[in-house]
Amino acid sequence: GYSLFSSNVRYLTISILLSIMLAYTTHILFGSKILLFIIMSIAIIQHLLQIAYIKYLEKYFTDLMREI
Repeated sequence: GYSLFSSNVRYLTISILLSIMLAYTTHILFGSKILLFIIMSIAIIQHLLQIAYIKYLEKYFTDLMREI
């Protein structure tokens, strides 16, 4: 079957890697562990929301296909 999550794995992986690179660069430039913590916290929340929304869309898409 079709899985929306598996088709977005590349997008999620790139997004997570870019967030890690941003956090590392920020830590190198500013040397602030508090700023690093804030950025990583926001990135983790963002990625969890993205994964949850993709799962929601996958369920909605599956239900929609059943109706058709």
